[in-house]
Amino acid sequence: MKASATDSSPAPEVSYRFGLYVLDPGDGTLTRDSVRVRLQEQPFQLLLLLVEHAGQIVSREEIRNRLWPQNTFVEFDKSLGVAVLKVREALGDDAGNPRFIETIPRRGYRFIAPVKVETANVGDSTGPAPAAPTGSVFHLSLYAKKHGFIIATLVLLLVGMTFYVLRTRRGAPRSTAQAGTSIPRIHVRRSVAVLGFRNLPGRPEDSWLSAAVCEMLNTELAAGGELRMVSGEDVAHAKSELPLSDEDSLGKSTLQRLRTNPGADVVVVGSYTMVPADPQRRIRLDVRLQDTADGETIAEDSVSGDENDLFNLVSDLGGKLRRSLGVAAPSEGIEIATRAALPSNEKAARLYAEGRARLWAFDYFAARDLLNKAIAADTTFPLAHAALSDVWWHIGYDARARVEARRALELSNQLSQEQKLLVEGQYQRTVEEWPKAVETYRSLFSLFPDNLDYGLLFASAQMHLSAADSFQTLAVLRQLPPPLGDDARIDMTEASAWINRDFTKARAAAKLAIEKATAQGSPVIVGRTYGILCQQQPSIDASTEAIDICRNALEGSIAAKDPNGAAMMRTDLAALYYLRGNLVESAQMLQQAVKEFRQVGNRDGVATALSNFADARLSQGDLMEARKLLEESIPEYQAVDDKEGVVLNLDSLGDIWRQDGELDKAEAAYRQAEVIARKIEDKNATAYVLSGMGDVALDRGDLPLARKRYEEAFALRSQAGEKQNTAESRVSLAKLAIEEGHAPDAEASVRACIEQFQKEQQADDELTARIVLIDALLAQAKLSEAQKEMEAAQPLGNKSQNRFLRLQFELASGRVLLASDHPDASRPLFQRVAVEAYRYGFVGIEFAVNLALAEFANKTKHGSLAQMELRALQKAASSKGFGLIARKASEESSVLRKPIGAM
Repeated sequence: MKASATDSSPAPEVSYRFGLYVLDPGDGTLTRDSVRVRLQEQPFQLLLLLVEHAGQIVSREEIRNRLWPQNTFVEFDKSLGVAVLKVREALGDDAGNPRFIETIPRRGYRFIAPVKVETANVGDSTGPAPAAPTGSVFHLSLYAKKHGFIIATLVLLLVGMTFYVLRTRRGAPRSTAQAGTSIPRIHVRRSVAVLGFRNLPGRPEDSWLSAAVCEMLNTELAAGGELRMVSGEDVAHAKSELPLSDEDSLGKSTLQRLRTNPGADVVVVGSYTMVPADPQRRIRLDVRLQDTADGETIAEDSVSGDENDLFNLVSDLGGKLRRSLGVAAPSEGIEIATRAALPSNEKAARLYAEGRARLWAFDYFAARDLLNKAIAADTTFPLAHAALSDVWWHIGYDARARVEARRALELSNQLSQEQKLLVEGQYQRTVEEWPKAVETYRSLFSLFPDNLDYGLLFASAQMHLSAADSFQTLAVLRQLPPPLGDDARIDMTEASAWINRDFTKARAAAKLAIEKATAQGSPVIVGRTYGILCQQQPSIDASTEAIDICRNALEGSIAAKDPNGAAMMRTDLAALYYLRGNLVESAQMLQQAVKEFRQVGNRDGVATALSNFADARLSQGDLMEARKLLEESIPEYQAVDDKEGVVLNLDSLGDIWRQDGELDKAEAAYRQAEVIARKIEDKNATAYVLSGMGDVALDRGDLPLARKRYEEAFALRSQAGEKQNTAESRVSLAKLAIEEGHAPDAEASVRACIEQFQKEQQADDELTARIVLIDALLAQAKLSEAQKEMEAAQPLGNKSQNRFLRLQFELASGRVLLASDHPDASRPLFQRVAVEAYRYGFVGIEFAVNLALAEFANKTKHGSLAQMELRALQKAASSKGFGLIARKASEESSVLRKPIGAM
């Protein structure tokens, strides 16, 4: 039975020991003799699934549902092959003589080593090991799997100074948040929100002062930690969501709304005036403190002085406001830390404040440029590096985000303990050091237990190690006094925690979050919460409910003026439309997603959307547009250093070039992919690239080179122990053997492959093998057997969604009819294939069907027509580099020219 929302007995943490290895699903690690073994997320989840079912056969379908549910578009065989290979490499396992993972030809895989389940109790309770999880998860890293849709990840928590993506791990939670959890009485500090300052003269060149003064004043008032400052980001969103008047004083109804969103007890509003006639450019700051509970004005004050002395002016103003709020002046040590949290000069302060404002407005392009300039103006200011790290991270540049986060950490020594912990936690998140991140945020939340943002950071980090601990933290947050304990983000965080474990509970938590956020007038949280349900919707079909959820998420992102979030939701909707066969709507969504990703500078998102868009175009038979989109996506993957994405797209590009008859370009794409694949030691991808290069060599008629490429691919796949991929190489070698004059050998080999594909339920691979078998049988004049194979393959041909493969099968069927006693039946089939091949630009098939039509003309006593067609074919094929078909046309033509007596 699944844990309910009020279970009181946390179950134990579970790890699995086998041999020298320990697999810990809680912290996502595999260790050997206590030394961590690097294993990527997808292979890790595959290993976890197998270990959880040790001794049992785990079917390919179970693996697909767990790792790649049906709303994930990937080339399953390739992806599974890569995952199995990486697990075996991590364990030092031998596919030929396995110690851990056994391949079961009929069904899937089995973990054969003895497994010991070890438990570490949560709290004082013990209990049974958790049931195997049934959910699935997507990752922020958006790899463009070959011809595959990847649905964008969007589990965003609105906490602290930025959005954080919660990359939830698979695994059932050990317990849930207990509604009755008791906590010591927490002293809740007075919360203050600095709303902004009006530019009274309205001079555009002075508008930067509002953001800069807000940043400085926030820092001054936060000194010493006696006041709880509402983050600048929360203020920015509240201002965009609430109808605030541009006045120095706010009405009571507005103040009451601000008490709920963004949760301020006191607000700071004001204005500034520049005196440009004065050669020193003097500035006057006027400020008002207002209580959001009763609408009363607490204090009014002002300061004036030289613009160049802005830091001291704001410091003086901060001191006056602190006294009005009954807060003592900070100590000398605290003042030093406060200065460290501000840039060293006015230029850097202006650029930093404007950069952060653009970040909060989802304008990542502008934020990146402004923050880079801020760093150039003050290279040692740690918080500018931290903010730039956030920007890089949002737009998919994980490596750059880590660099900036590390730099911020290195420069953080003079910051206050609060700021230092925030910087430290940010770095630990970027490098995914979750145990350390948990301890960092635990310290931060312990120091400031009334800070909801810090509590949510703590809970989100805990989720990577122990869902039970995370739920308990959320229970603590719910007991904070209103409006803190009623905040919609608590429910949104719970929804994101349940999404891969229990969708019913995730939906219930999301419903609460949406209701609260709607009442608070926060479309940002509404959109993000729908986004959680959208990207993780576990339905096995593109249901109307799933589409409605994603549409709501899209509308929420649009209402929040968040183009990056909108683009992610459009990518999700495109996948659902694709599943339903609505290819036009899918393409429209992706086209708009590309524009929005580009608008915000998210090149990782651009790359993924372009790759997905290419897949949609391929499904529509548009090779030219698909090729264009893939070519556009490759530089985007290169920009974010996603080498796997580059390899897979180059390989796909090679396939398209070959189908389009551009063999030189196809080979060039394959060669580029091969270099990168070998460099990153991706054997599975290398094998696919080599196979593509073998196809090009065969088209050119270079049989020795084709054999070399196919055998290299076969060797790599054999080493990996993947029978599925090895069988694919055997089919390629059998196709080659027919051209080499060894049709009997090809027949024997390909029959074994067909049996393998049937066991693995790989319909398209089976169809490909049967086409080769038909060719082998016809080469041996085994017409009756060829007819049987054609009939056996017909259902596969009817069901295949691969247009190129369907035409190949129809061509093979026509050849069988041509060899029969009724050759006239082949002509309509050949003509239909010719029309389709020309329409979609499948040059190789077009040449092959023209050869078949010439053979038909000869067999039906139209020798002169056949001769003419063969000469034209030889010339056309030679000009495109299709040496094999040109040679066949030449040989046929030579036979026709010989006198009858010479034959």
